[in-house]
Amino acid sequence: MIVRNINFHKINETSFLKINRSKILFVIISQSGIMESFGRIYVFTSNGAFFMNKSDYGDDFINNTLIYLGNWNLINVYFCDFLIINPKIYDSFVSELCKRNINDFWFQTAMEIYKDKYCK
Repeated sequence: MIVRNINFHKINETSFLKINRSKILFVIISQSGIMESFGRIYVFTSNGAFFMNKSDYGDDFINNTLIYLGNWNLINVYFCDFLIINPKIYDSFVSELCKRNINDFWFQTAMEIYKDKYCK
């Protein structure tokens, strides 16, 4: 899957839990259907971007993800969509997101920031 020149690699719940937590920059959880796909999770790391469809994770996965990511910053961005940001980049990422944000386009804006600042 390619969105705005970001090549997303498909993973499943097991693969997600094997990603080194320190490499994860932010996670987007879409539950509401407002974003591109109902029940999709996007994981942005310093080594690449990944996605999972609802069929790739169990019902408790979102709660387990929140526990796995611990004290990370959780933002309820739009209805039931969540942006979970690594504390190491939180201030600079949110500042950039606010500068670029155009209401409903926060998801695309987050991907653009990722591409501009974190893709190698």
